[in-house]
Amino acid sequence: MTHRGCGARLERPIQSMRLADKTDDTMTAAEPDIELRHYTGRELSAIRNIAIDIYRGVFGHEIHKPFWSLGRFSQRLQRHAAMAGFGAVVAYANEKAIGFAYGITLPTTTRWWATIQPPPTGPAFTREDGHRTFALFEVIVKPRYQGHGIGRRIHDHLLATRTEQRVTIATHHGNTHARNTYITWGYHHIGTRQPTPPAPLLDVYLRDRTSHTMNPVTA
Repeated sequence: MTHRGCGARLERPIQSMRLADKTDDTMTAAEPDIELRHYTGRELSAIRNIAIDIYRGVFGHEIHKPFWSLGRFSQRLQRHAAMAGFGAVVAYANEKAIGFAYGITLPTTTRWWATIQPPPTGPAFTREDGHRTFALFEVIVKPRYQGHGIGRRIHDHLLATRTEQRVTIATHHGNTHARNTYITWGYHHIGTRQPTPPAPLLDVYLRDRTSHTMNPVTA
């Protein structure tokens, strides 16, 4: 499963956090022994090649496209690691990296919400203070390990360390598998956006981590 990321101002360009559409049944029914490790932006050098390798394994059918190329992913990851609030988790099975996730805190200058359709009413919903929202990007699990809940474990392990009030993710518009997964994980769909003309249309999701739910239509 996967999700994809954004740029230095969260707009150069923003990428959709996508959920992989297929699984590989070559893995045995026994669930692997998984270890989850956290990394900060200063530790990117330890996991950069790991992340690229997993990305290649999951999206090999798309990396020929400029928007999803390995070079662009590597640049995006490097850029995000230098930003405040970067956090990553790598999943290992028998010391072999099999999954990866990362995200950053949306800065006050973000344009993440600028092109949402329908537009949220009122500034309260879109206001960012550098602490409010965690933007989750890649959540990637190698195909042969998919279908065993590992993506959810990586996702939950990463969020367990976060203090932001809410989490946002996005996926290609119309990906019903992603929609069903995100809803199961506690997100709700708030609209669509196309950050830049080369980017695909994205479905945007939000998960409120406070005791009440903020409605983007009335906030």
